[in-house]
Amino acid sequence: MTDGRGYSTKIIRLESGERFPLMVSRATGLPDAQVCSYSISQQRTGSINSAKREVDSLCLLHEWLDKQGIDLTQRVESGTLFAPHEIDMLSEWMRASKKEPRSIRGTPIPRAVKADTHSDRLGWTCDYIEWRTAPIIHRASTPAHAINLRARLTEVREQIDSLRRSGRKGQREALTDEQREFLLAVCRPDDTRNPFKPETRYRNFAIVLMLDELGTREGEPLVLKAAEDLRLHGANPSIVIVPRPNDPDEVRRKPPLVKTMGRTLIVSRVLATVLDTYAMRHRAGLKGAKRQPFFFMGTKGDGAAMSLDSVYDIFEVLRLRFPEDLPADLNPHKMRHTWNARFRQRAAELGWKDAFRDTVNNYLMGWAKNSKQSVNYSHSEIVKEASRILLDLQGKIEAMA
Repeated sequence: MTDGRGYSTKIIRLESGERFPLMVSRATGLPDAQVCSYSISQQRTGSINSAKREVDSLCLLHEWLDKQGIDLTQRVESGTLFAPHEIDMLSEWMRASKKEPRSIRGTPIPRAVKADTHSDRLGWTCDYIEWRTAPIIHRASTPAHAINLRARLTEVREQIDSLRRSGRKGQREALTDEQREFLLAVCRPDDTRNPFKPETRYRNFAIVLMLDELGTREGEPLVLKAAEDLRLHGANPSIVIVPRPNDPDEVRRKPPLVKTMGRTLIVSRVLATVLDTYAMRHRAGLKGAKRQPFFFMGTKGDGAAMSLDSVYDIFEVLRLRFPEDLPADLNPHKMRHTWNARFRQRAAELGWKDAFRDTVNNYLMGWAKNSKQSVNYSHSEIVKEASRILLDLQGKIEAMA
């Protein structure tokens, strides 16, 4: 359960292996029927992590409704929904962090969440209000009443959207060539600068190398199964990334998920050798290795699969140990951006047409065939090309002057 006041989010696991979030009243211990219906109809096909965050936001919404003495069902059925000042109050409520308040000269100062979190909370809240309102509009007694409900709902949506702010400051930039070379060098198990414990060096190197070489998401190495998804021998070694949203083998508290489409990826001889070395010389000696289906394991001696937090810890250790050589925002997703920048540059060198390049890019990243995600992930290379053409144009102007 998550921390909270009147409500909390409880994740239940069905017999099929599917995880499902419930909003539970702390007073009664019972789930809320409306939120449960909403989750069933809106969240079953998505990530459990995203679904949990959304239900967390609905817990906050219902806590605010209780505090204000507002009956949401009555408001929806009457069509009044919320007054502008109430939406402002709700927005401030959604801004509050659940962390302990800071104390300044003995006075508790509430903490605020990041702008992106606040924006997500407001967006999910609005989606839920629209879902609650939709059946009322459908069974409105007159066309005029339905029109009025839609108009009021539009006003609420517009006001909520006006209060949402993104904390993102531009696109995430890729690693420079020097930073990437340094990162791969210090992660080598035999490098004297390697900051990791001997028992984790091969595992961590394999993960960093996989992120660098294949551009996978941070959770995708963790869903690989030792007996099914690694083909490390033969002429063309490869790994298979398979979406398993309701995998009965998955028991991790924060299950890593394949958010994108499945795919088979050819790996280099170097990566295949590192993975094979980890499997034969390191993983095989861990307690419970034969029973653990997932390839990458933790090192606590309990036979558990490696967690997402452990992946993030790899990059935190690297950032703290080498602040002069690695960027302060080094993380698994930056590796994915770096891969895409390198891919775009190589595609240009090969003379690929944009359409063909994007099709290949989408497959390798696991995006849908017609996805436009490659534009977001190739920002660094676009900036480099823009700078190059500007300098070229400026050179022509200087020659004329």
